[in-house]
Amino acid sequence: MSDLVVRGICLFQQKSREKDVEATVFSKDEGFIYVRLTSSLKGGRLNLPLASTSELYLSSRSALKHYILRDVKVISTHDSIILDYERLECFSFLSKVMLHVAKYNLEASYSLVELFINLLDEGLNRILLTAHAIERIFVNEGIFGDYQKCPFCEKVYEGGEVLGYSYEHNCSCCSSCANVINVLSSKLRNYLRVTQTLTLRDAVRYPLNDVDPIRLLSFECFRLKKLLKNQQDEIDEFLERVKNG
Repeated sequence: MSDLVVRGICLFQQKSREKDVEATVFSKDEGFIYVRLTSSLKGGRLNLPLASTSELYLSSRSALKHYILRDVKVISTHDSIILDYERLECFSFLSKVMLHVAKYNLEASYSLVELFINLLDEGLNRILLTAHAIERIFVNEGIFGDYQKCPFCEKVYEGGEVLGYSYEHNCSCCSSCANVINVLSSKLRNYLRVTQTLTLRDAVRYPLNDVDPIRLLSFECFRLKKLLKNQQDEIDEFLERVKNG
């Protein structure tokens, strides 16, 4: 009999010293839980594919949030992500980010990860998808960028205005209210002004109109580094790998 039954997404896997597999699973009800996949003499190890959504039947271990997998019903798998290095890297990066930010608004964070995986599996542009997913992480955190007027002095932005950035509030603003200037070009600002009102799928599909996807991702990673100060090196390394293709 199981102590807990949850629906969750397998974000990470690694082998333990005992040659079992330790999986990190994200559940909208329980948050992040750590599941051991043990080998048995009868049927081998239960399979919990990376990036899969599954119903997990778990038994508790001594540590909080740590469980042993007793049975699993795999609901969906995403082999196209696992078999494509570039897509897998984007999935892994967003998963690591979620470990740090998805602590309070679990339902919204879970829905974002689930949708991100589905759209990545469908073959949408991975760079744009990752950038827009990061933008929505800030929305979930209550840090909503205003790309029409300065959130501090309420000055309405002019058509070709380049925005600065406020470190205290982790959002773009006019140059007069900024800690640093020339952070967000007018093209990117206008693009984000429109796409922030769309669904994630529609935002990724929205015409770029000369917007460079790498520049968009660079801006979102710049914001992310201010939010996750202990992860700055990892964010820079991910962005560099994406730039180098």
